[in-house]
Amino acid sequence: MKFKIRRHAAIIMIFAVILSSLTACSVGKKNKKDDNKKEESVLYTPDEVKSIEVMKLGDETIYMDTALIYLIMSYRQYTVSEDNLSALPDVCKPQALSSLRETYAIYKAAMDSGITPGEEDEAQAKNYADIFIQSCSDILEKCGISNEKVYEEYRKQMIVEKFKNDEENRLGHEYTQKYEEQYGNVRFFKVYAIIFPTVQVGSDGMPVTNTDGSYATVTDAERQSAYDNAVKAREEIIGGADYKEVIEKYGVDAYSSETTSYEGYSSANGGKDTLEKLKNGEATEVSENKLGYIFYVMTDDNATDTRDYYIQYLASVDVDTEYAKLEDQWKKTIKIDEQGDMIGTAWNDLDGMAFGKLLIGHGVVGNEGEGN
Repeated sequence: MKFKIRRHAAIIMIFAVILSSLTACSVGKKNKKDDNKKEESVLYTPDEVKSIEVMKLGDETIYMDTALIYLIMSYRQYTVSEDNLSALPDVCKPQALSSLRETYAIYKAAMDSGITPGEEDEAQAKNYADIFIQSCSDILEKCGISNEKVYEEYRKQMIVEKFKNDEENRLGHEYTQKYEEQYGNVRFFKVYAIIFPTVQVGSDGMPVTNTDGSYATVTDAERQSAYDNAVKAREEIIGGADYKEVIEKYGVDAYSSETTSYEGYSSANGGKDTLEKLKNGEATEVSENKLGYIFYVMTDDNATDTRDYYIQYLASVDVDTEYAKLEDQWKKTIKIDEQGDMIGTAWNDLDGMAFGKLLIGHGVVGNEGEGN
């Protein structure tokens, strides 16, 4: 059996948007070509943006061009408008740095592992980078960010996502194999638990309780009727009648449901192996529990689909647990000091509100339907 996981997108923050407006907003420094021409907003020149230091990540220095790419990505995770823009800079700027730190830390772990992207991975990263460039080329130009820098960052993200997927698949294979060895030859089965209630049932289908917390019971006559009907229903089912039609006929379909188990479970947990001995169409004797009279009908005495699902479920629980531990380890690959890592004031000085308006003005964010 192959372990199935929901494959992550190859790049975690890809949003394809067509440029709509080319109206610039005043932000950053201004470059006057002459007095008769309209001023155009210029945040940074290409030389400036790749030389302004923002923060340290381990032994690496992060420059403004990289930080701005992540800031654009951060804004594009929200449905941005003029109405909510005022609150976003306080969210998007810290989030951009947080995403950047996480990506670079896991990237380091990935590279330390000796990961080797394939041609398809490289092509996919370039394709997503091209989409990003096309959707905000004018903004990238105003920020002085080169296409090469975008390709570089998207390649890092591709490697990170490939590494994460590879590790998750490795864990999936490992734990699936473990539980296949444990349950692969065990017989699973499905039974239908059919209940004829002896407690009062409310309009919501739930048992009615007394003030002391006990169930409100039906009258003695109603209890006897429930037992008689349970016996008749059981006889009809073992006589060949469809169990679903029978429970609907007696009006107990709302109180009955399918349950699954496997051979050896009951005895291992202090119970009886009554259900395990049933064959398809057979039923247990009618017994009574706190809710009413109950019997079980075997509907599938060799439920391989249930067995496979159970193996997948157990494997996925272990994968989630172990993967979370791994991811936490990867994030610690680079020691982080959120305040101490910052270099100078360039990042804090960046006007997040004005930057957001610039993105809106050029249709990079704020388009209908854009978001996560």
